[in-house]
Amino acid sequence: MGLFDWLDTKPKMPTLDQAFKQQCLLNKSAAENGDPVAQFNYGSACLSGEHVSKDEALGIYWLKKSAHQGNFDAQVTLGKAIALGRFGLTNNHESAIELLLAAVDQNHDGADRVRIIKIKSATRMLGYLYAKNLGIEKYSQKVKKLLLIDNESIPSLYYLGCIYLNDSNQDASALSKSATYFAKMVEADFRNTEELSRGSNGTRIEASYSDEAGDPIELEGCLKLLMDAGKNGNSDAQFSLGLIFLSGWRGFDVDIETATDLISSSANLGHPTAIALMNRRNQST
Repeated sequence: MGLFDWLDTKPKMPTLDQAFKQQCLLNKSAAENGDPVAQFNYGSACLSGEHVSKDEALGIYWLKKSAHQGNFDAQVTLGKAIALGRFGLTNNHESAIELLLAAVDQNHDGADRVRIIKIKSATRMLGYLYAKNLGIEKYSQKVKKLLLIDNESIPSLYYLGCIYLNDSNQDASALSKSATYFAKMVEADFRNTEELSRGSNGTRIEASYSDEAGDPIELEGCLKLLMDAGKNGNSDAQFSLGLIFLSGWRGFDVDIETATDLISSSANLGHPTAIALMNRRNQST
């Protein structure tokens, strides 16, 4: 090879797979030297088997190392895994709750979109545990407050409704609160359905929702409680039921007369959206 041939020779670039494998080796070395981010990254790779031999026990080992150093991502991932008994872990709900709360409690000023999504995911996992009556009493008020921050979310509203329903044996007002959150969940579902339907040439599309274990949330299953609460004068329940009968929500029969009575009753009890709807109706007649 001549001089100019040598100058024209380009170095052989590693493939993407080779680059990822090299990064895994770097993460492994940094993890062994105590870097919590590298511990999380290498542990996650071991759990998934991406670019490294799959080894769940080793993955959990590194996640624990990282979480103990306060790494947010490791705390969320490990907390959810313990809560659901994944990767061979035994369910330990107190440990799961404390890990998830530690993650949420970190200073998140200026958090980016990815971190915000993970914070909400941790919050909903906490809600799932408390809705299933698997929570720890000393943290229950804190978890309710966190779920309220995420109050546009169907799962969070569902979990709040379930938590207060569980509380109703000890607290007479809890049943009414449960109905209120289930009502707000129905209203949020209406908003989501409208958003989906706008881009579908007018075809009605309804969203489906899953809980943190991946099981479907049966929104219709909350209706009996709403019916009972509506009869007992809960304005939120009456308004949501009115919407259900007005639109034929999720296959229910449309009943304009019943819908009008319910929304009117809700307005008389001071429900602001019901008042606005009745005023609009009265102005158009």
